[in-house]
Amino acid sequence: YRAYVGKDGQPADYAEDNVPYHPKHVLKLPTEPLEKGDFVMVTGFPANTNRLATAFEVQEAVEWYYPKRVALCEHYLPVLAAVGKQDPDAALKATPWVRGLGNVLTYTKGALEGLTQGGTAELKRKDEAALRAFIDADAERKEKWGDVFERIQELEQEREKTRETDVALFELSRLSTLLGAAEEIVHMAEERPKPDAERDPGFQERDFKQKKQAMESLDKRYSKPLDQRLLYEALLRAAKLPKAQQPKLVAHFVGNGKLDEAKLRQKVDAAFEKTRLGDARQRVTLLEKASLAQLGRDRDPLIRAALVLRQDLEAKEQRTYAHDGAWALIGPKYFAALKAFKDAPIAPDANRTLRITYGTVRGYSPKPGAPVYEPFTTVDQVKAKITGKEPFDPPPRLAKAIDAGKFGPYASKSLGTLPVDFLADLDISGGNSGSPTLNAKGELVGLAFDGNYEAMASDWLFMPAITRSIHVDIRYVLWLMDAVDHADELLKEMGVTPSID
Repeated sequence: YRAYVGKDGQPADYAEDNVPYHPKHVLKLPTEPLEKGDFVMVTGFPANTNRLATAFEVQEAVEWYYPKRVALCEHYLPVLAAVGKQDPDAALKATPWVRGLGNVLTYTKGALEGLTQGGTAELKRKDEAALRAFIDADAERKEKWGDVFERIQELEQEREKTRETDVALFELSRLSTLLGAAEEIVHMAEERPKPDAERDPGFQERDFKQKKQAMESLDKRYSKPLDQRLLYEALLRAAKLPKAQQPKLVAHFVGNGKLDEAKLRQKVDAAFEKTRLGDARQRVTLLEKASLAQLGRDRDPLIRAALVLRQDLEAKEQRTYAHDGAWALIGPKYFAALKAFKDAPIAPDANRTLRITYGTVRGYSPKPGAPVYEPFTTVDQVKAKITGKEPFDPPPRLAKAIDAGKFGPYASKSLGTLPVDFLADLDISGGNSGSPTLNAKGELVGLAFDGNYEAMASDWLFMPAITRSIHVDIRYVLWLMDAVDHADELLKEMGVTPSID
């Protein structure tokens, strides 16, 4: 990428006289080839892990949370495909959803298999049993920590009471682009009268420019038939919950009588026909100026729906605050017991803060007795897997360049060809995609982008024997820039002399 900034070097809106950004420091490219067994490290911002979870939380993931996520993905993926078949624009705008849900589905199935068939859940139960025995073996420890597991279980059981409602609220608030925009407008109207420091995160003055830009660019991802269908599906799924668990938005669209799916579809479609939120200027104006009182008088059907939705979302936010507050009291006791038991520092779970993980380039065997997967993949393997169909359908230019066999200085002598990806025994998680992979000299040797399927449950328990991070080799990236894209000027800026015609 080449990022542009204002002449003063500060972030700026687009202008003809903007200049390329020149950072004070850049990562250097490697001076020696990466080989099997070499030291590597990744710096990045992993989103979350569950290494410190209790056995009760693991059980909930196995019995409810992960199966629920699988079912959600498997419901909406065919819906997206069906809408896309009828409308090319909808198909294009559904693509991020399809890829995102596909990734979530793959990860969730892998994590569920790892927790059950892979034995991770059983290992967590054994670890907790040993911790409980450690606490019970000493009167002082029992006095300090004896009730910690019961209190955590009570806390999680309280959250179980509304978990079906919370999932329904997630679908209702996140799947429809326009209803999501309407909810954002209502939320902003709620927060605007408050002193800036007392507003909800994301709704302070410093956030407004970004929110305005999001409202303006929303058209790039909005498709009316797609939005209509997704909101209808979310309402239909919510309407099939027991009455006590249904969000208020269900009654707003369905009424208190029996569910009539045809009438529900008509009401949803009519809401999108009548709303003015398809106009970016209207969205921005409402975001900037609308008061809660004005919105309360507004007859726009999606604004009215958002006002109802906000009631449940506000209640959910309050439940979250209460849960987090209670956890802030009991959590430190649990961690203190765990630290005393292990007699060692306890690494906190990932929370989107900077982390460094280090290890070596190495392959693995997916299970005892199975063949070992070597750490490097090559362009020869890419070529062998080409079928002409997704996901093994590379662009013609790439296939042609591989056939030409001109790999120049990017080829590996030990492999005898061009490396593509490599495995390492690093500890990464969601949020690490794109994180730089460095060698022992701090030189850029690749980019982390995934983990192996067999170790998807490593977010719960790191398993050194099979947990592997997957990285694109920087030699492949440079070859693509040189031989396929001919990005000669960018290569020169990076200190690389283009060498392939």
